[in-house]
Formats: sequence, C-alpha cells, structure tokens
Amino acid sequence: MQINRKMRKFPAVLLVLILIISLISGYTVQAKDLPSSYTYSFWKDTVPAPVAYEWEKSIRAKDIGVNNIDNITDIFYKNSKVYIATKEQVIIADDNFNLIQTITEFDTPNGTQAINAPSGIFVTDDGDTYITEPDSGVIFQFNNDYEYVRTLEDPQIDSLQGVKYAPNKIVVDEVGRLYVQAKSVYEGIIELDPYGEFTRFVGANKVNPSIADIFWRQIATEEQLARMTLWLPTDYSDIALDQNGFLLATVKDTSSKEPVRRLNSKGIDIMPELDNINRPMGDYVGETSSSILTSIAAAEDGRFAVLDTNNSKVFVYNEDGRLLYMLGGQGKKEGNLNSPVDITFMEDRILVADLVSRSIEVFSPTEYGLLINEAAYTDNTFDYDKAAELWEKVLEINPNFYYANVGIGKAALRNEQFDVAMTSFQNAYEREYYSETFERVREDWLDKYMIYIVLVIILVIAVYTGIKQYFMRRNAKGIYMHGRVVNAAKMLKYQMITYPKTVLARPFKTFDDVKYEGKGSVAFGVFVMFAIGLLSIISYQYTSFLITYTNKENINVFMLFFSTIAPYLIFIVANWAVSVLLCGKGSMSNIFKVNMYALYPTIFLNLAGVILSNFVTNDEKALVTFLFGLSIFIYVLYTFIGLTVVHQYTFTKSVVSIILSIIAMIIIVFVIILLTTLVTNFVNNIYTMFKELIMHI
Repeated sequence: MQINRKMRKFPAVLLVLILIISLISGYTVQAKDLPSSYTYSFWKDTVPAPVAYEWEKSIRAKDIGVNNIDNITDIFYKNSKVYIATKEQVIIADDNFNLIQTITEFDTPNGTQAINAPSGIFVTDDGDTYITEPDSGVIFQFNNDYEYVRTLEDPQIDSLQGVKYAPNKIVVDEVGRLYVQAKSVYEGIIELDPYGEFTRFVGANKVNPSIADIFWRQIATEEQLARMTLWLPTDYSDIALDQNGFLLATVKDTSSKEPVRRLNSKGIDIMPELDNINRPMGDYVGETSSSILTSIAAAEDGRFAVLDTNNSKVFVYNEDGRLLYMLGGQGKKEGNLNSPVDITFMEDRILVADLVSRSIEVFSPTEYGLLINEAAYTDNTFDYDKAAELWEKVLEINPNFYYANVGIGKAALRNEQFDVAMTSFQNAYEREYYSETFERVREDWLDKYMIYIVLVIILVIAVYTGIKQYFMRRNAKGIYMHGRVVNAAKMLKYQMITYPKTVLARPFKTFDDVKYEGKGSVAFGVFVMFAIGLLSIISYQYTSFLITYTNKENINVFMLFFSTIAPYLIFIVANWAVSVLLCGKGSMSNIFKVNMYALYPTIFLNLAGVILSNFVTNDEKALVTFLFGLSIFIYVLYTFIGLTVVHQYTFTKSVVSIILSIIAMIIIVFVIILLTTLVTNFVNNIYTMFKELIMHI
C-alpha cells in the first residue's frame, strides 16, 4: 500500500520538475556566421574586431618576371629577399618582388643537378640557403651567392630502417644544427649536427588513445587486433625558429589541444599555459579546434603566425601565445584565400602563398594592426610605459581587446599606481599580476589599519561578553523576557541555530527523531533551499576571480538560481523513487529535511569562502578551496548518515541506494529533456501552422 501511494505521487512530482527544468533550459542556441575580422574573448566567444591586416596586392609570375609560379610549395623571407619554391625552381626576389635569381639547376661534383619539387626553404643570417626535396630524399645547401655547397642525404637512422627518408621542412640554428621535419616520421623532429649526422629526435608526439580504444583492444581477438589501425602519433606539419632560438612546430591534428608547440633544447614544450585560455589552435569551439594547421612562421619581434588550411585563415599570436588578430578567410573576393599553402613575415607585412591562385597574397597592417605590433614588441622589450600608451590607443579602437589591459597594468604596477593596475589586471583576467599587486596593497593597508582592527575585535568581544553576562544574571534571578516577539525570536533561534547544531553534533539521534518524532521543519528546508539559490548568485557576483572565473556581465539570475537548486530537488525525487524499490522507510518529507539540514552548514562555509576569497592572494587561495571542499564533504557525509537512518538501511544498502539514486537522476534528466524537446517542437509546429493559416486567410 505504501509503495502504491508513493508511486501515485511520482508523476505529479516529475511534472513539477519538468516545469522547473523547462524554465532554465527553454532556449536554443543558433549557429552564427563568423565576422570577417574577429578575435576570441576570454569566454571563448568570437568577438568582432577591427581589421588588423588588409589585403594589399597579389603578386603573380609576371610581376616577378618569371614564366610561372605553378605548384608553389613554400615561401620564406630573409635579409630583404623573398624565396619562393615551386615544382621546378626556387625563385629569389627582393622585397619589391623584383627578380634577383632563379635556381632551376646547379653544378655538383657529380654533375648537373635539377631542382625537383622542393618543399622547404630556410636561409641563415649569413645567407646560406637550405632547400629540402622530399621526393629525392635530400637537402641542398647553397652559399650567399647561391652556389652549391653540399648535399645532405639520408642520415641512416636506425629506428627508421625501411622508412623512406623524405625531408619536408628545415630550420638551422645559430650554431649550425639542422632540424628537419620529415614525412611519416612519428618519433619527432630530426636533429642533425652541422655535418649532417643524426644526433637525436626532438619533441616526440605522444599517443593519447581514448578509454574506449583501450577497452576494445583489451577484449579484441588477435584477428581483430590485426585489422585495427596502429596507434601512431601525429607527425609535425611545419617548423620554424623564433627570435630566441626555440623551435616552433605545428601538428595537423584537430583533436590535439596542443597543435602549436614551442620546444626548448631538451625537446620540452614550453608554450605558456594561460588560465582559461586555449593554447594557439586557430579557430575553436570550447576546447576543440576546427582548424588544420599546416604552416608556421616567426617574426623577429616575437610574434608568430599559423596557417589554417581548413578555413583559409592566418592567426597571429604574441610570444605568450595570446591571439592578436586574424586575416584571410575562404572566398574569391579580395583579401580571401583559395588554397593557401605557406606563410611568412616580411617585416610588418605578411605573405601568403596560394596554390590555386598561383600568387603571393600580400597583407599590410592597418593603423590598428601597427599599434598592436608595436605594443606587443615594446611589451616584450620591457618598455612598459611606452607599451601602456600604445595599448590605451588599441583599447580606444577596440574596447573588446582585453589583453591590452595587461600591458596597461604592468606600467601602472611599475609606477605604483596600484588601483589602476588591479583594475587593469582584473579586466584582463590576469591572476598572477593581480595577486602580486593585491599583496602589496594589502600589506600597506594592514600596516595602516591593523591597530584599529585589533581594537574593534576587542570591543566586539567585550560587548558580546557583557550582554551575555547581563542575561545570565537576569535568568539567575528568575527574570525572563516574555511576549510574542520574544517567543518568536526564541523559536527562530531554535530552528535556525539550536536544532541545526544538534544535527551536526548528534546526527544519528536527530535524524532518528526526524523519522519517528516528526522533528525538523519543512519550512526550514524551504528556507535553506532558497538560501542556497541566493548564495549561488552572491558567489557568482562576489567570489574573487583569483578563485573562479565568472562572466559578471552575462548573468541570468533566474537561470543561475534554478540551476543551483534543481540538482538537489532531482536527487530528492530520485532517492525517494529508489526507496520505493529498496523498501526504504523514509517519506519524501524525511528525505527533504535530511538533505536540507545536511546542506545548511554549506551556506556558512561557502559564504565565508566568498568573503575570504577577496582577501587572499594566489598562494593563499588553497584555504578558500578547502572551505568550498569542506562544505561538499559535510553535505555528502550528513546526507549519507541521514538517509541511512530514515530509510533504516545498512551501510552497504545505503551505498547502493546512493548509486541507484544517481542513475535515477540521469534517467529523470533525460526524460525531462526529452519531454521538454517534444513539447517545444509541438508548440513550434502549432505556431508555424497558425502563422501559415493566417497568411492564407
């Protein structure tokens, strides 16, 4: 009978939950076309931005003075010269694209050698030119006068026996070491000494199979394993050398969260990890890239650019890996790219080699782009005051360029303008610098006001002690306060302080009283539920960004409130439904009160954490995290004890009950989403039919 009564209530309860969830989920997200020029906000949303680079001109074969630049594969700029690799030649032009020389064939000790499908060019500071030919499996070196020097053939690497050596891209450091990106080499970038002898692999990619892949391989038969593809890491697609001598490399893999890497001499990726900011990966949605990065180029001022052949775009980053701007895009109008294959910096300009257009597309910086370039450079050279002036001009043009606030904050911190510095770092979501600035401000404030703080604490303790002694003497004399207000205050104290303290001190006894003596208050539980929802809004608005990032400009109060209390309500319903199957003795009222009394201490712990978060530095925030973690632990512990008592379960049965309740929560949420979707579609269809009917009348 009890089970039947419970089950009759379930549809009504589920309907209420559907209405609540519908309120907080009754919206749809529509895909938006990306603007022609944009950057990404701190919240990973695309934000329209002024054009930083605009198309200047297209350079074709006739402009250079050659017959063709068909099948272009690579472009490189060094020492005021542009180097262009095509299928049958290497073209050298000046920075005005006037032809200097072409290399189609050259003399070697073994006779005349013709250029054969070169894919990579690198020129050293001394003017030595290196050209890779993957089909031939060789690297050619030429001197400053473009005279043949030597041929670097297969270095005969033991681990690559049976693999064709196909050098694709090359860079050479200041001491003459050669770094070669070869096709179908998964061990990493090949390092050769100045004599062309193999020394080691640098920056080997790791294989990260999914849990599902690991599971299926564990249970697969030998025949199935033989048919499965090997777990091979993705090889690099391009390499470059930055101004500090570090290797920059791209990986052509959309599943990688690190498609752009900066490798030190040990082959370790040292690309900065920025809080809540994706590493350089071109376009992305959340944490997933939608770009295929096939080329990378480094500028002398610290910037680097990557080419996304999937979307025909170029993304330019500063030395720390923060996106500065983008250019290009798919299409046939001026400034768009058809089939880009390589990029390079030419002073302030950016050159893009386009295979289909058979051209070199030249992009020049706008006033906005020049400001960003100069500001980023002065920032890297530690001229913070000049950088701050430039970043302020950038913000005047584009207020959404939040990274500019970092440069402004650095200058303000250096000049001990702490208020300006803290505001700037907070606008840039820069935790490290903000923490450093706040620590200095806090020290100055404590030095100035510590004596007053101590006096206030002593005064509060004295007043509290005096009031407490006064009422104790009155009670000793039998003088008690009476009246409705006093009785209401006493009842409020009992409900809000005394009984919750008893729950914390003796949970087994008090939860047993909840079950058998009907103690505890449903009204108190409603108050706690409302307080938790309200606290979520307070936490969202006032928790320091050193602890958690929140977009305070984009807050839906009702969404936040209901999304906070909904999981607790769903758990209560789920546990109540599971108790029907497991013959639990607790009613829904019991379950509700148990959850709310267990939740009550979290209000004070979370509130204390919110307040404390605004007084700690980065090094001290573990204390706030501990308070938040402690609140979760207390809730879980007392909920478990309470449900065990009211349902009269054993320990094992309680654990099973909790697990089944979580599963039931998932089912309930699925049903709610399904029904909400069906209702939404039904309403939309009725609305569409109504509109069509009106149009035909």
